[in-house]
Amino acid sequence: MKVKVISRNPDHYQRETKLDLFKVPQFIRDKEDPLQPAVEYTRALNAAKLNRLFAKPFLASFEGHNDAVNVLAKHPLRLNCALSGGRDGQVRVWNLSLRKCSSYVQAHNGPVLGVSVNSSTGDNFATVGMDSQIKFWRLSEFSDGDLGDPIHSVAMDYVPTSINYMYESSDFVTGGQGLSFWKALCDSPFRTYNIGESTVQAVKCNPVETTVFAGCCEDRSIFIFDSREKVPVQKVVMKLRTNNISWNPREPFTFVAANDDYNLYTFDMRSLLSARKVHYGHVGAVLDVDYSPTGREFVSGSIDKSIRIWESNAPTSREIYTVQRMQYVLSVLYTLDNKYILSGSNEFNVRLWKANASEKLGALVPREKAAMDYSNQLRNQYSAHPKVGAILKRRKVPRQIKNLKDEHQIIREKQDRKFANIQAHTKHKIIEKIPNKVANIIESWDKPPLDPEDSKEEEKDGESKDAKTKGISDSKYLKKAAEIDSKEKEKNGESKYAKTKGISDSKYLKKATEKQNVKKFSFDSEAVETFTDRKEKNGKFWRGNKQASFGSGGESFKGKIKKEKRYN
Repeated sequence: MKVKVISRNPDHYQRETKLDLFKVPQFIRDKEDPLQPAVEYTRALNAAKLNRLFAKPFLASFEGHNDAVNVLAKHPLRLNCALSGGRDGQVRVWNLSLRKCSSYVQAHNGPVLGVSVNSSTGDNFATVGMDSQIKFWRLSEFSDGDLGDPIHSVAMDYVPTSINYMYESSDFVTGGQGLSFWKALCDSPFRTYNIGESTVQAVKCNPVETTVFAGCCEDRSIFIFDSREKVPVQKVVMKLRTNNISWNPREPFTFVAANDDYNLYTFDMRSLLSARKVHYGHVGAVLDVDYSPTGREFVSGSIDKSIRIWESNAPTSREIYTVQRMQYVLSVLYTLDNKYILSGSNEFNVRLWKANASEKLGALVPREKAAMDYSNQLRNQYSAHPKVGAILKRRKVPRQIKNLKDEHQIIREKQDRKFANIQAHTKHKIIEKIPNKVANIIESWDKPPLDPEDSKEEEKDGESKDAKTKGISDSKYLKKAAEIDSKEKEKNGESKYAKTKGISDSKYLKKATEKQNVKKFSFDSEAVETFTDRKEKNGKFWRGNKQASFGSGGESFKGKIKKEKRYN
């Protein structure tokens, strides 16, 4: 708690002797320069031009793989160490400081599908491949050349598609035909989650909440799990498939999903009914995504042969990286010092990029650092001005990306124009536009449905979950609920259906009996039962012309049914 106290120096207002003159308080301020805004604007314009002039993000290309680089993994305890796995079955360990491969191993007889480093010790890592095996390898700081034989291996009856270690733990999670939670060096999973027939595409563990992890499936769904629970905690189904996800290291409840619809979606784990933010800009399916250590930015790689850097709260990207030789970007990675980006692509290379394209690497003298800080402040202050903003936002991209981007913009404008025309020519009806945060979500639930085994047990016991908590059977529970509903209706004097009409029960019944003889008409706590006047006459069956209500699953349809004849 801070307390501000009035503090004065007596030398500023008291005389030393009575012969001294009285001190007159003065406020000395430099005169404002009338040309300061113009000078700062010119400096901001020059700073923006220099920023784009020195923007050279590409640093190095690492060669050694004989096929496409599928996965990248960072070392949780070493800044200069990264691992890559390719379709040639090799796993290579890269020294980013020396920009060379420090060690390698032929890990699998097929493509490497997942690599993850043990975050508790950092001296070993695990891999999964198309040969249906999980293998564990030693990773010493001084290892050089071939890593040799694995420490331990587990043969599986299905192909695991991904693996990820939990934060500061030797436990890990694998995805494939279902999702499995493993203890260290065990030959069988500690727990397996049944999520249906779909294959788990990728799985990622939360870096803060050590028991939470998420997986995306080929049936377009995203599941959130807790290692302490036996069933998924939450689920959301998208319109198209999600290829990968990444957790925010600073906000443990936030994650971003890379989707096949060219967009990325930022979700809040606490509510999956809608996305928090939609990030658009790619012109191809987004294959991988990774958050920066600060949690303020993330990087994505796409099938459109580009890498984009996004601010976590911005809908569009702040930077795009492309190279003429670079093909599909299959994996991306942010280093732990927030300065570099790694990308693995389809032409066998791992590339090293700067996170800030115009940043000067190496040590800076104080004057140079102060000048760069001043230039950054000027660019941020005048970025909204047309000339400065145009220079800062301009990016030279390949013709294919530019043409597709223009085409997508035309499609979006066409959809907006169509919606405006429909709304303008619809009589006495206001149509609300569904935002993209909700439009691309098909299904979402916070609590999992009941397992078939649990429901069978409840049927055998003859008690429901609510009844068990009350300590009474189903029949008694339903009777008690019916008595409470009837008492509430008697107090209010109105039923649910009558309230919508604005009339009481007695008036409504009189009105119904005046038209026709109603044989069955009852009010329920959830919905109004269907009432019909069925008559059989000379082998014929028809319904009277009356208002009826049909309900199933909470939905109802009310309308006048015309006379209809049916013959046996």
